[in-house]
Amino acid sequence: MSNAKLTHECIISMPNEGGSGAKVLEAIAGAGVNVVGLVGYGAGPTQAFIHLLTDNPSQSCTVLQNAGLNCECHECVTVELPNKVGAMAKAMRKLADAGISVEHCYGSALGSGPALCVLKTSDNAKAAPLLA
Repeated sequence: MSNAKLTHECIISMPNEGGSGAKVLEAIAGAGVNVVGLVGYGAGPTQAFIHLLTDNPSQSCTVLQNAGLNCECHECVTVELPNKVGAMAKAMRKLADAGISVEHCYGSALGSGPALCVLKTSDNAKAAPLLA
């Protein structure tokens, strides 16, 4: 494992309706902020969430709050993992053996390059060096 570090993600709560995600991403793009990763999901018929990893989390949250959206920055860990079978399982085992719970995670890989994973854990400061 390599390149694990502490950072922050933006968590946006919004109505679960058409156009909500576009509003978030248009506001971020308009501020010149690059999206590095995201996951979005509905939480019932009326509410949705986007977890957004950007190159400037504090600016992202400010821009989104100014656009009338509910946005909070939360500490998380990012880690680049080999894009191969079992890499995420190995990372999760390291955390489990250290008694660290994973509250949420998301990630992706493109082609044969490394996978980028984002994790919010019960102890991010301890998790980052374990995954480095």
